[in-house]
Amino acid sequence: MSEFKHKHGQEPAELIAVSRRAGKAIGDFRLIEEGDRIAVAVSGGKDSISLLHVLRHRQKIAPVRFEFIAVHIDFEFADFDSTKLIAYLEREGFPYHIEKVDSMKEERWEDIDCFWWSWNRRKALFEICAKRGFNKIAFGHHLDDIVETIILNQFYRGEIGSMRPRQELFEGKVTIIRPLAYEREEKMAKLALKLNIQSIGGQSKCANDETSHRMKIKQMLRGFEKDNPQIIRNIFNSLQNIKTEYLLEKSPVEFHPILEYWFGTLDDRAIIDKNSPLVRKWFSGGKAVDDEIRVKFEYDLKRAKEGKYQSWETLAEGRLALVILFDQFSRNVYRNTPMMFAADPLALSLTLRSIDEKMDKALSLVGRIFLYMPLMHAEDLEKQKLSLKCFAELVAEAKQKSPQNTGYYEYSLEFARCHHDIIERFGRFPHRNEILNRPSTTEELEFLKKPGSKF
Repeated sequence: MSEFKHKHGQEPAELIAVSRRAGKAIGDFRLIEEGDRIAVAVSGGKDSISLLHVLRHRQKIAPVRFEFIAVHIDFEFADFDSTKLIAYLEREGFPYHIEKVDSMKEERWEDIDCFWWSWNRRKALFEICAKRGFNKIAFGHHLDDIVETIILNQFYRGEIGSMRPRQELFEGKVTIIRPLAYEREEKMAKLALKLNIQSIGGQSKCANDETSHRMKIKQMLRGFEKDNPQIIRNIFNSLQNIKTEYLLEKSPVEFHPILEYWFGTLDDRAIIDKNSPLVRKWFSGGKAVDDEIRVKFEYDLKRAKEGKYQSWETLAEGRLALVILFDQFSRNVYRNTPMMFAADPLALSLTLRSIDEKMDKALSLVGRIFLYMPLMHAEDLEKQKLSLKCFAELVAEAKQKSPQNTGYYEYSLEFARCHHDIIERFGRFPHRNEILNRPSTTEELEFLKKPGSKF
């Protein structure tokens, strides 16, 4: 049990002060409720370790009953050892669970992107909640973390948003909570010092944290804070004091930048060159293209998913822009995560409506390739059959309207046929199984060993 109590069993004043502010955040945002089972995401850093002490103090004085357990995601990097963390948790009497995850085992810690590190950690936490019956995940993010995220989103993602103190996910099955949302980083540092908490060990942060955009924002805010000590709290409070009448709204017909980015000046009179930078961007762009699309169009993707761009649907080109957002850009923005496929139903619905209403015929042939792509991506055999029909029509029409590109449309039809054959055989795309956390059959695993089994 803790060795940091005062002689008469009292908790340190620093812990009581942090716990008091945590209690206010808990009350203001309904973070902890009767009967909650909380998984505390413990990385090994001072904030998550301190949060354990805060929650234990809240347990003693809170009017509601709840339980919590420290959960550490061990990626099994060769240069990290979780034994120090385990020894600390046992010495302090905190219940804990260590989850070993090998999704990044072959990667070097110093090479791992912060987004990829964070995504894998959260995925593992969500799976633990489902298996062990936790309804909430507590993170040790404090006020400075939240404010830095606000500025990061504005500077580097062109959006207004941050980490919410309370965020419900999966239709309320899991709720993320941040009890330290009102606490300053300097107060957390003092508490960690009082409790003699150093970094216990483990993957407490991604390797590139010190050189990341977040670190630059942190340093910038510290400079501003010298002139205005209230700047951090003012930025935090700004998200609760939004004057919506002064926010900008994009024009409802501004879908042209999406089409211009994706097609450039390409039309049915030009030659479609599979080796051109434009076509390579479509199908083999890599991380650079993913990052570019994320910066340019993630805002539009989110707004479109929220139904803010429904007015685009009145025009064939507007529908094409939406399909590209849902079916193509989702894959770029959310590469290697389940979110890649989350907007597929929206794209498929637009495609089917466009075909039924014959709006597809108003588009160029090259535009129709991407309007029909959701059919090719569908894990449904009837949709795959319709895909073959649509791409066969493109081949026939190209012979008259764009004969120089007949070979490319024949290539696209063959590509559609490959997708059809996989769905006919398996009923799904086996290469998605790992991302979607679906178990693969023996036949699927053998198939995935073959070249061309992944798209």
